[in-house]
Amino acid sequence: MPQILDDYHVGLDRDDLRDGIIANGVLWVVVQLVGVVVSGITGPVTFSPLWQAIESRGMLSNLLTEVFGTAPMKEAVYRGLFLTQGYLLARRLIDDRRASLGLAVVGSQLLFALAHIPARLVAGTQLGLPLWQDLLITFVLGSIFALVYLRTGNLFVAMGVHVLSNDPTSLFLTQPITRVVVGLCVLILLLGWP
Repeated sequence: MPQILDDYHVGLDRDDLRDGIIANGVLWVVVQLVGVVVSGITGPVTFSPLWQAIESRGMLSNLLTEVFGTAPMKEAVYRGLFLTQGYLLARRLIDDRRASLGLAVVGSQLLFALAHIPARLVAGTQLGLPLWQDLLITFVLGSIFALVYLRTGNLFVAMGVHVLSNDPTSLFLTQPITRVVVGLCVLILLLGWP
């Protein structure tokens, strides 16, 4: 079990910041390089449709909001607080460490997905199957962010992966392709983290 789960901390350790910035900087550069290569293979290298549709200042504003607001807050709450404290609570009730961890991941990420309902409804997601599909995807993404946090022991790495998974992180790729590239990079990160 990761050391981060054995104490009462929420992952915001200043000592982890440098490693988190480096890991996320490398991930961002890899995503951009893949974007240049893919864009170059399919035609001339051009900016992502997101960056073309909205002027760059607006996209930069969205990106800065994600980097300094949305992702840090969600990671601190859902992975740093709810995941770790959920694990500690589950350990009081269940003797099995793996079962406690599984329960904590499912519970914290279920809360993460449910917290997205108001924003999805405001954005026009229809009630019923479309909303449930969207929530399932959000739950899976939250679980991936939790795995990143558990594997690296660094909440700042999970924050960066969260940012990279959302708009508008790729300068050259469309969002669906960006998510595939980020997913592959995260898989490599999870397998290769020391």
